Amino acid sequence: MHWLPSDWFHMLDVLAQIPQSTPAPTAPPPATPLTSNEVVELLRQSNEDLSKSFNQFLDLMKFLLVALGALGGIATYIFGKSLGDARKVAADIVQQEVERKIATQVKDAVEDEIDSVRRLIGRERIISDITVDYFVPGSDALPPAEATFLKTRGFKRVNYWNETDLVDLLGQVVVLDLVNAPLLSAQALANLSEDEAHNRREKSVIDNATRLLGRMGDRAVLVIYIRPAKRRVEAIDNLSPQIAYYAAANTPVNLIGVVADAGYVAHGWQRLVS
Repeated sequence: MHWLPSDWFHMLDVLAQIPQSTPAPTAPPPATPLTSNEVVELLRQSNEDLSKSFNQFLDLMKFLLVALGALGGIATYIFGKSLGDARKVAADIVQQEVERKIATQVKDAVEDEIDSVRRLIGRERIISDITVDYFVPGSDALPPAEATFLKTRGFKRVNYWNETDLVDLLGQVVVLDLVNAPLLSAQALANLSEDEAHNRREKSVIDNATRLLGRMGDRAVLVIYIRPAKRRVEAIDNLSPQIAYYAAANTPVNLIGVVADAGYVAHGWQRLVS
């Protein structure tokens, strides 16, 4: 179907004759102004609402303060201490813990010291039970200084024997003193060659050790006190088949320690076989 120009003009005429369906907007009616009485009433109502809200706020604050006070009272009742008291309690707890630590450490230290003292007393008790027989061959002189040193060491008894009064020896430790023996004195060895002096030392050890071994108890310890020399005295080493326990010393200080050690050995030996 095709539209003709005349048709277009006809449609325009029809549209022009149709009325507008959307009315034009109208202005709102003017607001009615409030009277003075209405304004006063509005302000009064607003003030009452504000006062009511403020009073509710105050009531809430009072309740919270009362509640916090009650909680504080409950806490004080439960713990029974103020902040200062709590600090004091904490300080007391720390002090008690420090004192406990110190007491523990002191106790351990004291126990260690007590154990040391017990061991020392035990060793000294052994020494106080030991009898020493001290023999200087070929001499009729008074006891040498070394014998006196041994007496001050705390042995039960130190019996000094010389050539004329030698008897059977009952001590747990027997000392053969060749340092103070006239035959091996520095003066006696001064005119001898090194070999001659060495041979004399060897013979003196053999002869006098043999004499003492025949008079000693079965569980006694022999200590040979001899002056140091350039050559080792082999006769001392060769005593092992004849006696189980023996030792050598070459200075006064060394002699004191060796005799004490010999006393411990003799004590242990006697307990072992008893």
